[in-house]
Amino acid sequence: METNENVVVYEKVKTSKLAIAALFLGITSFVLGIPMGGFLFGIPGIVISIWAIIHINKTGLEGSTLAKVGLVSSVAGIIVSILT
Repeated sequence: METNENVVVYEKVKTSKLAIAALFLGITSFVLGIPMGGFLFGIPGIVISIWAIIHINKTGLEGSTLAKVGLVSSVAGIIVSILT
């Protein structure tokens, strides 16, 4: 019986749920920045984004880009709400 040693097995890495929540809060903060004030979603978005980045660095989960985009959009949402 022949064995094939060229088989590659990929392990699926999970995406951090905190990073997904951070992205959601950041986008919501930016979209609602003008009519309702970005502070409502912006400040929790910043906190969860930083928490997600720290958690991802410790555990090795995927989603660091999502958390960083959530952080930037949360800050942008707060800035938009201040300027309007």
